[in-house]
Amino acid sequence: MPFSRPSIGDLIQQQTVEISTQLNIAREQVEHSNASVIAKTQAGAVHGLHGHLAFLIDQNFEDTATIEYLRRRGAIRGIFEKAATKATGQCTVTGLDGSAVIAGTLLQSISGERFVVTIGAVILNGTATLSIESVNSGVQSNTAANTRLNFVTPIPGVESNAISGKLIGGSDDESIESYRARVLAEIREPAQGGADSDYIRWIREVPGVNVDRVWVMRKWMGSGTVGVFFTVDNGAIPSAETVEFVQDYVVDRVDAKAPITADVFILAPTPVAVPIVVNGLIPDTPTVRQAAEFELMDLFSRTANVENGNGSGKVLLSHLREAISIASGERDHVVVTPNSNVTFNAGELPIFGGVTWTQ
Repeated sequence: MPFSRPSIGDLIQQQTVEISTQLNIAREQVEHSNASVIAKTQAGAVHGLHGHLAFLIDQNFEDTATIEYLRRRGAIRGIFEKAATKATGQCTVTGLDGSAVIAGTLLQSISGERFVVTIGAVILNGTATLSIESVNSGVQSNTAANTRLNFVTPIPGVESNAISGKLIGGSDDESIESYRARVLAEIREPAQGGADSDYIRWIREVPGVNVDRVWVMRKWMGSGTVGVFFTVDNGAIPSAETVEFVQDYVVDRVDAKAPITADVFILAPTPVAVPIVVNGLIPDTPTVRQAAEFELMDLFSRTANVENGNGSGKVLLSHLREAISIASGERDHVVVTPNSNVTFNAGELPIFGGVTWTQ
C-alpha cells in the first residue's frame, strides 16, 4: 500500500511518546514541560524532511515534475521548451525615388508595439518593401495586415508612416503543461520514423505556432504522400503564412528522421459551418438557450474531425440532439435543421454555425 505522509500533529504525538519512553516519565509530564518544545521542534524538522522527500519523488516522474526538473528530463530526450518568438513580415513605404530605409530603422504601431527593419530597401517608382521584425517577443507582436506603422525617427524623402503586411510568428513562452504533454508523448509514443504520432509531434514542436489539433491523412494525394491538417489557438484555422511556415519545418524533420522520405502536404482545413435550427425548446429561456449553445460548441470543439473521404468528419444528428438534451434546465426540443447526418467533402472541417430558435 502507498506510504501515508504523517501530519505535523501525528509527528508531535510520536515525538512526545518517544521522549516519554526515553526519559521514563509520564506522557502528560512531557506535554506540560519544556520537553514539549523539544517534541514540537523535532516534529517540525521531521515534517520538513518528509516534505522534501515527497518533492523529490515527484521529480522522478515527468507527469509530476516541476518545471526545472521537467526541463532536465526533457533535455535528456532532446526536447526543449519553445521560447517566445517575434513576429516577422513586411511593410510598404512610400516616398521619393532614391531615398533609402536602412536595416535597424525602428517603426512603431499605434498600440506601441515596435518593429525593426531587418532588410532595408531603396524607394523605386515611389514605393519600397521592407522586411521587419518585432522588437519584443510574444503574441502581442502579431499584427494585422494594413496596420499603420510610424517611423520613430523621420527619414528624409520617406513618408512618416508605413503600411504593414500580415506580421505573424509571435508567440509567448510555451506553457509548462504544453511542454509536459510533448515530453510525455515522446515517452508514450517514441519516434518510429514516420508514424502518425511522429507527424503530430513534429507539428506541435514548431516554434511560434500554438498548434491545437492535428489530423494525419495517409495517401492524401496518392501513394507515398501524407496530408497533415491542423488548427491553432483553440480551433482557429491557420493562415496561409502559418501553413507555409509549418510546411517548411515539418518537411525538414521528415527528410532528417524518416527512413523513406514521404511527400508531405501541410494543410489548413476548410471550415464548413453547420447551422442548427431548434423548435419548441422547453423551457425557452435565455439561460437554457445559452446552456444549449455552450454544449453544442463544446461538442464541435471535442469531436469535429477533418473529413478524410471515408466519413471521418460526419456530424451525427443524434449527437446534436444529445448535446442539447444535456444542457442544464432543458426538458424538450426538436432539431429541425439538420434533419439527418451531415456529410462533408475531403479536407473540410465542420464548425458550429450557430442556433436559430423557433416556436
